[in-house]
Amino acid sequence: MIGYILFCILFLGACAGIYWYWFRKVSEDLAVGAQAELAHLRKADPALVSDLDDDAFARIYTRVNQPRFPLYALVTVAIFLVGTPIVLILMSAFSYYSLLWGWTPQPNEVALDLYLTADSTSLVRKASPEQLAYMVQDYAGFYYFFGLLIFWIAIAYLTMSQYHRRAPGSLREEVLRSR
Repeated sequence: MIGYILFCILFLGACAGIYWYWFRKVSEDLAVGAQAELAHLRKADPALVSDLDDDAFARIYTRVNQPRFPLYALVTVAIFLVGTPIVLILMSAFSYYSLLWGWTPQPNEVALDLYLTADSTSLVRKASPEQLAYMVQDYAGFYYFFGLLIFWIAIAYLTMSQYHRRAPGSLREEVLRSR
């Protein structure tokens, strides 16, 4: 577990450093683009930008044109890496306690069927004792697989819904909204 934590720290730190460097370079390019766009709008539509100074327009221009997906992808991967061990611990605890409290069938219950007839009662073995361990492991594996899958889908859904909910409008809409 220590190795996994160190890997997460190093990997996420490296990704955050790369993102920070990229974000700074893109912001510099957007600052130049904001100046050019403001000069163009002062000639083409002076009423739109008459109330804005250079810094306010640059902030609006950057908010509209800054690529947002890399940040959301980084946050999604970070939640995946940090949350997966927590979900596995919770599912292991649930599996342990459900077996302890009798919520899941015991291997003998799975491997044997009891047939009652008018004349007799008989046990029919559906699996050998060697297969019992694999059958119980398959139950746990089924829940672990789909539990992790549901967790990952939920995280992707939540982060992408935030991505789309917080999407800025066009430059004109944002300038009008800032008034």
